[in-house]
Amino acid sequence: METGFHPDPKIRINNRTPRPLTVDATFADERPDLVAELIATIQRVAEWAEKHPSNAVRFIANEIGVSEDAVRTASGPDVHRHLTLTLDQAEIDGIAHFKDFLLEWKFIPENFNVHDWVDPRPLALAHLRQPL
Repeated sequence: METGFHPDPKIRINNRTPRPLTVDATFADERPDLVAELIATIQRVAEWAEKHPSNAVRFIANEIGVSEDAVRTASGPDVHRHLTLTLDQAEIDGIAHFKDFLLEWKFIPENFNVHDWVDPRPLALAHLRQPL
């Protein structure tokens, strides 16, 4: 069963999908400018990937050490169009669902609220930094 591009994040989610960007909370509080610059850079790369799908798939394959065909099989033919960072509620709910699984099976030691854990400030700041 192929789940990498299934429309339901609760089915699609695993240790590799989605790939949330995480930074230390103290660092985010003390240097939001650097976190925003990191996000803005990732967003520019995502825009580049949409215009260069073959190169994007090749870079993804090299990064994770698999063939380009494996990337397309696992993530769908439009993987190059799904690299933008967002705070999509369905994706966050999927992460919360996966967190609950990890907690239930004792892969993580204690519960936390994923929705409280997600900080929207850096993404908002990165959008303000984007050139018009």
